[in-house]
Amino acid sequence: MEGSGAVIRTHSFLERSLVNGPGERSVLWVQGCHLDCSGCFNKASHDRAGGCDRGIDEILACVPRDVRGLSISGGEPFLQAKACADLCVKCRARGLDILVYSGMVYEDIVARGDPDSLRLLRNLDYLIDGPYKEAEAARHPWAGSGNQRVLCLEQGLVKSELVGTELFSAGAYTQSEITIASDGTIIYTGFQ
Repeated sequence: MEGSGAVIRTHSFLERSLVNGPGERSVLWVQGCHLDCSGCFNKASHDRAGGCDRGIDEILACVPRDVRGLSISGGEPFLQAKACADLCVKCRARGLDILVYSGMVYEDIVARGDPDSLRLLRNLDYLIDGPYKEAEAARHPWAGSGNQRVLCLEQGLVKSELVGTELFSAGAYTQSEITIASDGTIIYTGFQ
């Protein structure tokens, strides 16, 4: 594993969120996506030249000690699988659980056989997979559209799939939050 020299092209970071996975967690949005999903709420994260490079130790230092985990979204995290896997290893060593949003489907990620992508999968607790499809209503409060699955992983293998009705009452699929940073920046996250 690369040490503090590993960098992730980053779109933005939020120290605390309650709508991007289980419990209170930090959220990292990576920069760069090739999928161009219609209706994507975060098109500013698509250009690979955008954002800025941040070291994984710098990112980890921004994660508060009392949060449950880290969610990595995008952009597309699997375009930076090696550095994201390095970050996940360090997060897990700190006792954090890891959730990744990917526009790619789990089976396709595995079939590609890319060692860095497989290593990233092995270090996840949850994968929300599949491209965002604006016309399909979400089935789970952590997913943006109905085709997306919330997969519980163990050592990179699918242990189970969470369906919203297993955890939440009907109508709870519209979770969002607005955060106003100390510099006045407004961050909107979650799903409507």
